[in-house]
Amino acid sequence: MKDKWDRLFPFISIWIRRQAMRGVFVSGLMLLVLAGCGERDYPDDWPSPDPNWLSRKGGCPDLAGDYDSVNSELSWLFSANPDYHVARKTWSEHHARVEQAEDGSWLRITMDLNSRGFEDYRERMLKFNFENNGLPIGSVLELKVGEDYECSGGWLRGLRFEQVGKVGGLQRKSLQFRRDKSGGLIAGATLEIDQSLAWADSRPISLGSAKGTQWFRWPQRDPADDEALLAMQEVDVHRFPWVNNGTHIPIRVTSFFLAPICVRFYDGDYGYAVNGPEQRRSRDDRRPPAPVCPESWGKFDFGEVFRRELTVPGDYPRKYRIEWFVLGEDGSKPEVLHITDVRKLPVMPRRD
Repeated sequence: MKDKWDRLFPFISIWIRRQAMRGVFVSGLMLLVLAGCGERDYPDDWPSPDPNWLSRKGGCPDLAGDYDSVNSELSWLFSANPDYHVARKTWSEHHARVEQAEDGSWLRITMDLNSRGFEDYRERMLKFNFENNGLPIGSVLELKVGEDYECSGGWLRGLRFEQVGKVGGLQRKSLQFRRDKSGGLIAGATLEIDQSLAWADSRPISLGSAKGTQWFRWPQRDPADDEALLAMQEVDVHRFPWVNNGTHIPIRVTSFFLAPICVRFYDGDYGYAVNGPEQRRSRDDRRPPAPVCPESWGKFDFGEVFRRELTVPGDYPRKYRIEWFVLGEDGSKPEVLHITDVRKLPVMPRRD
């Protein structure tokens, strides 16, 4: 009997190894199938999704990073009840900085202007004589696992995107995020849309519905963009093209600093604080109070404006100056802009 088992053992061992290898092959195939399930309609010419096997955070894909050109799309995708069906591109260009807990339990997404969006915003503000009135330009999304998203199959899946039923013939079905192999952030939004056929004034004939996935991709942001953005920030002074009563020219002063600044305006030797409009806080606003400038200085946020009329120089010219510093920095040596002749200031751009 022992000799019989000795003769059979090599064949049994080979059979067991084959079955094990077959199981590994089938398991690997299933993993590939599952990994590919979320990639419907994914563009062929994009970098492929990164499975991130070795960099998961509590079972969630690692999404931490700084991504460019997110505009308003990312905010729309995470909105629970948007009043429109597709992502609008109404914002100037933004970037998004994503922070993520090591255990995957929360995400913080901070969106703000990039350098291209900053330049576009500045140009439109001046061209159309807009002012911001203290409204924030960027936004922050605070997301929690189990409330706003869950993670499975290497994807972060939005929980607030899905709609119970169709609205206007369209239903949002699912939303998923991960990074691609180039380090960019990708998102797939699956929608179901009613289809119909009609001609002239005839009643439409239903052709059922179709499901498809719209893909979004945001590349990693170039770190040099921060330097470009910093170089663009300034206090801008323009004059208007007319003269009031032949003696005074109105000017517009705009803060194009992303951080709040403290400002003081001087007419000759007399200096006084000028303030931008402060937004009234609601009773349930639990954020900490906004920082304030020192006494005798007014606070201006990004895009806020003040206007003055300056006297055209005559026999006794008046001297003006504007002083400012970034709130939180040393105010003992502020930046100074002298205005000796209002006529030499740049003229507000024309709308046409």
